[in-house]
This record gives sequence, structure tokens and C-alpha cells, in this order.
Amino acid sequence: SDVCSSDLERLAVGAVPEKHLRHAVPSSSPCGQIKLEAVQQVLAAKWAVDVINNQSLPHELKIGLEIHDTCSSPSLEQAQLFQLISTVQGKQGQARPRLIGLIGQVPPSSLLTASAALNAFHVPVVAVSPGFYSSVGGSHRHNILTTAPDLAGQARALVALGSEAGAARIALISSSQATVASFLSESTTLGIRVPEILELIPRQVNIGPAVEGFLRSLHQPRPVVAMLLDAADVVTVAEHLKQTEIQQKPIWLIGTLGLELRRLKSWRSVYQGGAFVEPHMPELREFKNFFLASLKSPGPGLSALAKEYMMENTGCVAGTFHTNQGGVQCSAIQRRSE
Repeated sequence: SDVCSSDLERLAVGAVPEKHLRHAVPSSSPCGQIKLEAVQQVLAAKWAVDVINNQSLPHELKIGLEIHDTCSSPSLEQAQLFQLISTVQGKQGQARPRLIGLIGQVPPSSLLTASAALNAFHVPVVAVSPGFYSSVGGSHRHNILTTAPDLAGQARALVALGSEAGAARIALISSSQATVASFLSESTTLGIRVPEILELIPRQVNIGPAVEGFLRSLHQPRPVVAMLLDAADVVTVAEHLKQTEIQQKPIWLIGTLGLELRRLKSWRSVYQGGAFVEPHMPELREFKNFFLASLKSPGPGLSALAKEYMMENTGCVAGTFHTNQGGVQCSAIQRRSE
């Protein structure tokens, strides 16, 4: 495991394992190609720890951070989990800080395994993947928490918007049973009928034609249609409908998570006139400055990670090279970063 704090505190440590830092594909690294999003999230966790420690009083507990790279390998994932259990049981020696929590952005099955193993030791596990609860339903331990937004929560907001708009009936499109249940419960409370429901699966291959067929089956010329899907599916549906002529002109109520705003043009004309709900975190200038500073002057535990990130993201060349080899040195880009 990679420890990203060179000065882990003796009192307590927050461990952030199980985020795949590298894709499981051949490369010069034993783990494979680095995953850019994972590096960003590692630095976000490091920044959060620094903020908490800097705001704590001298006599209060300080926390450190461990990063465990599973490299998309089930066997390595199990090894990391056994190491965490050993830490909780105190088998790693007195010098190792006590584990007080686990944060993971991994497939739900992996997170459920980790939470089951750590539940007996009263160690909380935080799921940061959007839609975690929707994907596992009620089959999870009480020590699993989440700070991530969820489509089921957005369902209630869309029903409220439909009610305020005076809709008496709403057709529903969703890829989550928990979201459908939440939508139906809220619509019943507000006296709105939901007679037509299209249930899909995430990243369904024929999702565009499926939504098109569903819209054609609606008898109202201006039906109110609520669609709660993953961001990629929202864009895929828009790309399909943009090339299709249908008689119905829906009034859209759309809820999603993590929509790529740079793809705005691809779906804006299709969903024009509708309502769009998506939670967004404000852009924090403090974290942006921390992120750029970490790339420019990484600490001892982050230097290798920062170098890989720069090489993958910018195509720069690490180390020294002759002028006839071409390329730009990563150190040169780091000096220009602000």
C-alpha cells in the first residue's frame, strides 16, 4: 500500500483504500496504466485531512491518511482488506496508528465485503460512489455511510417540480428500482398518477430506441416525462432522440448525477423547455490551489504518483533526455503551473 502522509499521527488514522489507482492493463507500472480520476480523488482526500488537522486545536486528535491501491485486482483487494483487519486488531505493532474509518470508491460488492469485515470492529465505511444505496438496496451493514448524492433523492425533487407545474400524471423512465419506489411513494403523497413506467438497466445497449418506443406509446401529445438515469445514459438518449422525429413533444423532468457539462449542446435542444435537477459541489479555489501545488511540489509520498499523473495527462517526459528525442520534460510543465 502507498502511504501518502510521511508523518502519520500516532493517535488515529483515516484510511482511504480500494480506489483503483491504475487500470488493469499492461504498462511499465506493475499495476498498469494510471487512472487520472483516482489521483484527483487521492489528492482531494489528502487535502481534506490537511484542512481538518489545520483547524483542530493542539490538544485534539490529528488524523493521517493511508492509500491502498487495489489495481483492479480481486486478489490484491483481499490482501488489502486482510491488512486493514490486522491493523484494527492491533497486529501491526504499537507504532501503527489506529484505523478510525474507511473510504472507498469501488464496486458495491467490494464495499459490502469490506463493511462486513469491519462491522465487528465498529469501523465506519463511507461509500462515495453515487447511487450506491440504489445498487445494493437494503442489503448492507449499518456501518456503511455515504455523502454522495443519490438518484432516489432526486426522484422526490422531480415529483415536487411536477406537482408545482400542475401535472396530474407523469410517465417515468428510470434504471433503478429504489428510484422508482421513491418516485412512486412521493407521487402518491402528492396525488399524481404514474401509469406508464419504463425500467431500464444502466448503460443498456439499446437505451435510445427503448426510450423512443416508450415515448411513442404515450397517448398525450404533450406528456410530462420524468427521466432519472446516469449521466452517460442521459446523453445517449439525447443523441438518439436528436436524430429521431416523434409526434409526442414531452415536457421533460430530468434527474441525473455527474453530467458532463461540456456535452451540453448534445442534449440541450432535445430537452429544451424541461426541468433539470443535478446536485453540484461548488468549485473550491482552495482545493484547486492545493491540487496544482501538489503536482508542482509533491511530498515524499506523492512524488511518484504526481509524476505518473503528469506523464499520462500531458504527455510530458520524466527525467532527462537528449534534444533529438523530442517531448517536454514534466519538470518544465510543473514550473509553469500556477
